[in-house]
Amino acid sequence: MILPEIYSQLEEAEISKQEADIQYNLLISGVHFIQLDRAAVPGDGIRPLPIEEAHRYAQSFEKHRHSINIQKFVPASGAASRMFKELIVFATESKSSKEIDTLFNSLDKLAFYTQLPQNASRAELAGFILDELGYQFTPKGLIPFHSYSFGSRTPFEEHWVEGSSYAETGGRTRIHFTVSEEHYDAFLKLYNRNAPTFEKNYKVQLDIDYSYQKKSTDTIAIDHNNNIVMDEKGEVLRRPGGHGALIQNLNSIAADLIFVKNIDNVTHESRLAPTVLYKKALAGILLELKDKVFDQLNAIDKKEAKNEELEKVGEMLMIEKPSLYEQWNKNEQIEFWKKKLNRPIRICGMVKNEGEPGGGPFWVKEGDGTSLQIVESAQIDRSDSKQESIFQESTHFNPVDLVCYVNDYQGNKFNLLEFVDQSAAFITSKSYNGTDITVLERPGLWNGAMAYWNTVFVEVPIETFNPVKTINDLLKPAHQKE
Repeated sequence: MILPEIYSQLEEAEISKQEADIQYNLLISGVHFIQLDRAAVPGDGIRPLPIEEAHRYAQSFEKHRHSINIQKFVPASGAASRMFKELIVFATESKSSKEIDTLFNSLDKLAFYTQLPQNASRAELAGFILDELGYQFTPKGLIPFHSYSFGSRTPFEEHWVEGSSYAETGGRTRIHFTVSEEHYDAFLKLYNRNAPTFEKNYKVQLDIDYSYQKKSTDTIAIDHNNNIVMDEKGEVLRRPGGHGALIQNLNSIAADLIFVKNIDNVTHESRLAPTVLYKKALAGILLELKDKVFDQLNAIDKKEAKNEELEKVGEMLMIEKPSLYEQWNKNEQIEFWKKKLNRPIRICGMVKNEGEPGGGPFWVKEGDGTSLQIVESAQIDRSDSKQESIFQESTHFNPVDLVCYVNDYQGNKFNLLEFVDQSAAFITSKSYNGTDITVLERPGLWNGAMAYWNTVFVEVPIETFNPVKTINDLLKPAHQKE
């Protein structure tokens, strides 16, 4: 039960009574596990993309890119404490490991090596990196990742380089970064210092904007008595809603085509070519599909639509017809296609799974049929042997390599919030002031937050996926000059 004074507090934080009720009911009743039908694999849910086709689609995108409104969207919130987890353990507990040995034996490969004191002990170096440089409290986007003859670059700057390679239109590169409010000034300072030189060297105008995760997307928590948890000040404990809350930020972007990529998935500029090729190729596939979808939706409006053409486009979008489809009359079938086709479209690059944690591509049971979804392990009942078996059959991994089209066939922007599956939220247990509490995270940005988009999975090479989850990842070839 939510008391009136709690509603009042939440409304002051821009969380409506309706939203509070939805969250509370989800916390009480729990969320439903997703039901996997089968893993999406090449030939059944994942579209192979041979390199010659990649070049063709990339060229097609190049022909059209200057006539559409393009922006890149990069989630970049939070400090890099997880990246330095091993080093933090070493610094506090003097606990060495194979990873720590590898790191200290390869310090000269780090972009910030020249900033480190010479002839220092391992303990002194760890303390310097964590505290003097302050990297454990620095956003990952602002940590020097790559060395160059002129110095170093952060992921923030590498996204300028990468974005200018495929998202530039009319001499302008538009990139939107979601940042933590407390780190905004640091991003702005780096931009003001280095952007003028970058623009001069790359002959491009950077149009960088930022947003914070909206406070209205915070979530509540409950205790073991199903009471809403209050903080030390007697106010409702509000927690960030997870990266799924960023669907609000994405929804506010004024663009036709949006590239989405994580802040830490960058590579040294000398190794950038495969990433650029396949980004353009995914965008080329998207534009081709978009045109076919729009043609069919316009034909429906003109009452000129033919079922065989609608079904052909449906196959391209990997939309499965429901079992009763053949029993419907023509008008019912056409209405089905209009509803299915008139949605945001996303093309998602997928890489072969090489042991990385995270979500993957699956066919998910949905009503009378199935749909393609990116699914996290937490969304699955791993105790169900059949579901676990399907999960283990997955061959590919989600690298967060998305190209999205967010306008409808009449040129109107979709309200992306209408395509979220709220039941795909995550519920986990945490500890607060020594008490176990149940907390809610919103449906993941590329999971439930995009559940009702039209989705196409395309296989891309592993060379396009170079995340930095730990400091040792910076020692990999992708982050060294070729």
